[in-house]
Order: sequence, then C-alpha cells, then structure tokens
Amino acid sequence: MKFISITFIAVLALSACNAPKYVYSPNIVNTPLFTEKNQSKVGLSYVSHGRESFSQNNFIRRGRAAGYDVQAAYAITNKWLLHGSYANRKENLSSDKNLTARYASIDYDRNYFDAGIGYFTDMSNDSTIYFQALAGYGFGKSEFTDFDNDPSAPINRFHSNNVSKYFLQGSFQFKIKNIQLQIPNRFTVVHFNNIKTNYTEQEQSQNILLGLDGHSVLLYEPAFNFGFNLNKLPALKFETQLGFSLQLNNNNQFYRRRTSFMSIGVFADVKKIFEKGR
Repeated sequence: MKFISITFIAVLALSACNAPKYVYSPNIVNTPLFTEKNQSKVGLSYVSHGRESFSQNNFIRRGRAAGYDVQAAYAITNKWLLHGSYANRKENLSSDKNLTARYASIDYDRNYFDAGIGYFTDMSNDSTIYFQALAGYGFGKSEFTDFDNDPSAPINRFHSNNVSKYFLQGSFQFKIKNIQLQIPNRFTVVHFNNIKTNYTEQEQSQNILLGLDGHSVLLYEPAFNFGFNLNKLPALKFETQLGFSLQLNNNNQFYRRRTSFMSIGVFADVKKIFEKGR
C-alpha cells in the first residue's frame, strides 16, 4: 500500500495531465443461486465505484464513477449452468471553478462482456448450504479523453485499450427462507492490448500507461453478496454486492484500476414468472 500511495503522489507532482488514468474496472461477480434445472437469473444492477477528489494546481478536482451491469444465468441441468454479463462504466474527473491547469477534465468509458459455464451442488441435508464454481472468458474496451483547457490551441489527449480476461471463481452460498448470502472468490487474469493513444511517450510514463500493451495481471476479486425475496414477489430477487479487485502478481508494473465497488440490483427468475401466470 505504501508503494501505491507513494507512486500516486509522485505522478500527481510530475505530470500536468495527471488525473488518474483508469484502464480497468471490476464488474459484479455473477452468483446465481440455483437448486434445480431450468432456473434462471436475469437482471440489472446499478454500480458505484465511489467519488474522489484531490487538489491540483490550487484547485479541487472531483470525480464520479458509476455504471450498470446486466447479468443472466440459466441452469441447463440439476448441476450445470451457463452465465453471462455486460458491464458499462462512465466516469468524469473535473475541476470545481478555477481552470488553471491545462487539462481540466477527463471522461472515461469502459465496456466489458463475459460468459462461461458453472457447476452447483447442495452441501447440506436441509438445503441451506450450496457450493458453486464458475469459469469464463471476457473481453472489452477501456477509453478516456483528457480535455484541453487551452482555448488558443487545444490538444485533447486520448487513450484506449482492449481487455481480455479469463476467470475462475468459487462461492459458498447460504439460503435461509427468503434470504440468500453468497461469498464468491474470483481469480482473474487480465490482458491489455491494442493500445491507441496520442499521449507522448513521456506523458505515458508520467501517467503510468507506458508498457501496458501486451501486459497481463493476476487479480483476486472477492465479493460479499446479500439477496432477498418478498413473499408476494417470489420471482424477483433484490441484491446488493460489495466487491474488491486486488493485484496478486508483483512484477513492478503498476497500473491504475478501480479497486472496489458497491451495487444494488433486481433480478427475475423467468421460470417462476411463467409458473405464477398459469
């Protein structure tokens, strides 16, 4: 943590276009709690990575980071399932009032897809404890633009990178009446490629972007997921999740990523909806 903090401060001090350059965000960990064939999970979650602010050139830069995840899963047998998700993130870092720095605002946009297969099983005699294992592949794109504050000769900077990832996760799941608790642990290998930018090499170095192309990192992405159903709406499930993204491999390649999130969402079981309609 000391290394990360020192590096962050050093970059802010050295660079004129030094707003944090985020190149990756974790998405919500998909944790369907299935007990039998033909169960499904389809839903939408609002995701927040929090707000941030820091002082630069005697003015305050403030940021917002939010987006949404769409998730789906289907139990193809009493033990096996398919899953997929889409994640979108929008961010902005901008000044409050005094535009004294050349680069006064930065906009981010990230989009990711992933899909895979999973296995689930009942681990208790009373059907309250389950275990689930998922594996999958994902891909997407991260991009941002630095907007130049020089009205006479604006030079907006941009950067984009593709992301591909493989992940494996295990999750213990607890179900007591209408309440569900899931503790997924995901290990993700993220690979960065296809870099496009008009930053100079010096600016890339100052903003911790140099050497990103072709680079891979191993992440540990644990989460805590809480869900519940209402008796009058058994086909709907409401969930909130707190998740983290921690880098495991120490190869001296420091890069900026969102390291935590909180979400709230609503999900439907299509099978239960049709059963209720009969």
